[in-house]
Amino acid sequence: MLALLACTPTGSWQNASVPEEQWGSDRAACQAWSRDQAERDFALDQQSSASLNYNRGGQWSSEMNRYSGQTRERDLFGTCMRARGYHFEAQSE
Repeated sequence: MLALLACTPTGSWQNASVPEEQWGSDRAACQAWSRDQAERDFALDQQSSASLNYNRGGQWSSEMNRYSGQTRERDLFGTCMRARGYHFEAQSE
């Protein structure tokens, strides 16, 4: 898990078309939307694999679904921000 975090780019979402004061509210709206969507998708994944979870690696399957949900949430967040006109400005090290 730490290796994945090390690969996560650092930086910020920026949009020159809107006032900087609006960036926080746009970010919060996209976080809420992406979290809701990912949680819905996670619940559906858990339901569809529930019968497999009982006898065959249930914990592993559940953890993989959780990881997929987190990845999905991050992807949805980026999609939302781009739809609002933002771009990700990577921080140079």
